Amino acid sequence: MFERLTLKGKLFLLGIVSFTMLLLMTGFGVLQLHSSLSNSNNDFDRLHSDITAMGHVESMNTAFLKEVKLAKDVWIRGADTEKLKKYRSEYVEQAEVFEKNRLAAIEILKSLAIGHTGFDGFLSRLNALESEHKTLSGKYLAQIDAHRSTADSDSKVAGIDRALTQLVTDLRNDFAKFVEEESLEKEDLARQMYQQNRNAMFISALIALALSGALGLFIIRTVLQQLGGDPKE
Repeated sequence: MFERLTLKGKLFLLGIVSFTMLLLMTGFGVLQLHSSLSNSNNDFDRLHSDITAMGHVESMNTAFLKEVKLAKDVWIRGADTEKLKKYRSEYVEQAEVFEKNRLAAIEILKSLAIGHTGFDGFLSRLNALESEHKTLSGKYLAQIDAHRSTADSDSKVAGIDRALTQLVTDLRNDFAKFVEEESLEKEDLARQMYQQNRNAMFISALIALALSGALGLFIIRTVLQQLGGDPKE
């Protein structure tokens, strides 16, 4: 069938094949680019969620430190009934902020845990903080309501905040370390994917050039055979 083609038809066929190769290479490149962009967007979304979760944990820590400070403000300045009510109200507000951020962090980590490992431990620690915080807040509120003197209140709740403070601080630091390690792993994976895509496109380009060149040489040989040799000869 190929032998029956005219010279014009054979040159046209060479152009069609070359153009098809170009389209295939372009399509392959677009698919590789789309895959890379999708992976990058997914990694960016996960990193954003990681940072948001870290922010909630940090807000928990800040809220609890404010709770402790407000309780101490009661011990120092609680003789004034109005001030005591003000500090108690602010204490309850900070306790609610702590819980709100704890729940928000849990929801984010649950979504991040889908299809990925390493988040179950953080979820368990966040869940455990609920009872710890409620117990501690209950003791502080009970002492705020029973406050009579600085020495009495301070002696009854002295040091009870240390354990929870350490738990929240460790959670924050451990999660920050986990996010950093996860980011480094993603960076290495992205570098490997880039190298694989680059090599695949390079090999595909060589194959396309080889096929086009082989077809071109075949057509040239066929044309020369039809002409009976090189016209210059």
